[in-house]
Amino acid sequence: MVVFYHGLCLVSAEDRLLIRRKWYRGKKLGIQGNVVVADRIENLSSGIAFSRQ
Repeated sequence: MVVFYHGLCLVSAEDRLLIRRKWYRGKKLGIQGNVVVADRIENLSSGIAFSRQ
């Protein structure tokens, strides 16, 4: 899976994330796998939230 986000979101390999998003099938976009365009990413490990709003 690929996740796109409007800004910069710093995470570590061990972080747990909650991603609010819109899903796209990769075949419709010409890529293999699924694509997520994130509106909000919450890092549950650190308590930091990144949002477009």
